[in-house]
Amino acid sequence: MKLAALIFFTLAVCGPWSGLNAQSASTGADTAQQRIDEVFTKPKITSDYFSASYLEHNTQAKVEGIVKDLKSQLGDYKSVKKSTEKNDPPFDDSWQRYTATFAKGVDDIYIHFDDAGKIDALTFRAPHPGGT
Repeated sequence: MKLAALIFFTLAVCGPWSGLNAQSASTGADTAQQRIDEVFTKPKITSDYFSASYLEHNTQAKVEGIVKDLKSQLGDYKSVKKSTEKNDPPFDDSWQRYTATFAKGVDDIYIHFDDAGKIDALTFRAPHPGGT
């Protein structure tokens, strides 16, 4: 069951891998941090943040469900910050890595933006109860 959860969190909301470009690196860290924060704090996630290709593969309800699952496992959301860790494979430097902190643990989140500055991939890794 834990392996299934790991695969779910890793792949469930990831956009298509083809066509990813270097735009994410040039999209400001402040924008990425703000988008992730809003995913965890807003009652409804706005589709305006996501590219059309992302929304073809993922629904707002799917992302909201993952957020709800993370909060049920890790408690209340506290904050998000840019990670100082190097990206794990298969995430190259065009992805931005963040760590979300909750009352009872943390989660690594990878985010990627398209040329228009819209999220075209968003991946929640397996949560870490109790911290790192």
